Amino acid sequence: MSVLIAFLIIPLTLTGIIHHFLIIRFNLMKILAIPVDADFTFSGKPLLGTSKTWRGLIVVPVVNGIITAVLTHFFPWPFPVHPLYLGLLIGSGYALAELPTSFIKRRLGIAPSHNAGGILGFILSVWDQTDSVIGALFAAHIVLPDITPSQSILLWITGTGIHLILDMILYARGYKEKIQKPHIITKILSRLQRQ
Repeated sequence: MSVLIAFLIIPLTLTGIIHHFLIIRFNLMKILAIPVDADFTFSGKPLLGTSKTWRGLIVVPVVNGIITAVLTHFFPWPFPVHPLYLGLLIGSGYALAELPTSFIKRRLGIAPSHNAGGILGFILSVWDQTDSVIGALFAAHIVLPDITPSQSILLWITGTGIHLILDMILYARGYKEKIQKPHIITKILSRLQRQ
């Protein structure tokens, strides 16, 4: 299990940190920061919205592939597939899995980087923390079919937990101050501040 975490979770975590704290923060690769949906609409609403860009769809898989390949210099490579290919595939699954969520949120009239209220907002904020992790796991299963259901569940819990912690840090540090906090993060942060 530690091998799976080393090669599936650690690269994605480092990729997320690089993507948010370096690429987006300093607006690097600006030429790719264009909406994936090319401003197309569906039923009078944006298809995906402005927050889903080609930069994310390209940078996340490439950086994840590079980090996965670099990790093979520190850990023995246990899988029958090339590390760069595995990293690219998992990064692609991670990035692509966010698109259906954006599509659904636009259909519900929720603007990019905003949330719904009530129980729907809570459900969507929980789903926002896990959709990309499920996409990465699905991609991993394509080339690593020996991953067991219990390993998948542990990877899902670990990946979702790390995603949630990273998002809380981004919000707590004011990095995502222009983005509305998901309800689950608002509740967790308010409880932590009270203690």
